[in-house]
Amino acid sequence: EQIDALEVLGLRPMSNLVGPRVLACMLTLPLLTITISALALGGSYGAELLGGSMAWRQYWNESLRGLRVQDIIPATLKTVLFGYLIGATACFFGMHAQGGTEGVGQAATRSVVASIFLVVMADVLSVMVIHLLDW
Repeated sequence: EQIDALEVLGLRPMSNLVGPRVLACMLTLPLLTITISALALGGSYGAELLGGSMAWRQYWNESLRGLRVQDIIPATLKTVLFGYLIGATACFFGMHAQGGTEGVGQAATRSVVASIFLVVMADVLSVMVIHLLDW
């Protein structure tokens, strides 16, 4: 009903609703990935403080020694793809929801299931492509 109201007002739902949401997902997932990675490093250093004997500088150097740009860039770029898939899938199911609040709930459930499937498939395919390109 709300989408119909936008169309009656002459507004395009794709550019006013779908585009910003998909773009937000595409921008947010890489930022979330970077944040979680930083928190993981901090948490693992906390565990090292409790049970180990490394100083911060030594821990930091050892953590970064095994890290390569070739690992970071594809992993972060994949999250942009995942953000697109999640956002586009959610918008697709949301735009086609019918039946009031119950229909919206069903559409949300279908969207989550479809998004999980698409992200897993995209992850598998992107890993295959990355290995084929020897990146």
